[in-house]
Amino acid sequence: MNFSKALDLISNTDKKIKDMREAQTKLQHSLSALAEIENGATLIVLLACKPTNEKEEEAEMSINELLNMEELTQNIRDALDHEARRNYLQLLAYEQNRESGATDPQLEIPEADADGLETPERTRPGEIKVRHHVNKSELADLYFKQGKTVKEIVRETGLGESTIFKHIAAIKAEKEKTAKECARR
Repeated sequence: MNFSKALDLISNTDKKIKDMREAQTKLQHSLSALAEIENGATLIVLLACKPTNEKEEEAEMSINELLNMEELTQNIRDALDHEARRNYLQLLAYEQNRESGATDPQLEIPEADADGLETPERTRPGEIKVRHHVNKSELADLYFKQGKTVKEIVRETGLGESTIFKHIAAIKAEKEKTAKECARR
């Protein structure tokens, strides 16, 4: 065994793992932020003002009223969407290389929406459409009957975590409503 090559392999693997974790975290945060904005969250722009002397504390100053918040929100949506796509494609490239058995350390990141990749797409300003179909009965079976965790369901179905949580919450609400109706009878 060539120890230099083995050490290089360890170093390269550590870098890939770090890059994948970073891409995963950024993708999760970007999608979460987009979901919150789509659900009506409002942006608040605060300036962190440094103290002018040692006696003063750091202060915050809101500048929302000075800005065109609709335009700023759209710009932030676009930036988050871009970041989500970039990290999605990076993780997808790692997965495709792993499945194909590729050993090339230089990953080729595919173009968005090439070869039928299902990436988020903007349908009109402010709206994000993700192409997927949720089978509620299958989801209920996986979660309630088989006892799988959301992360396991994400791996199996390819759906987003927030999508699964949203549908599970809806299923639970339907079950509670049905149970209350049955109790009234």
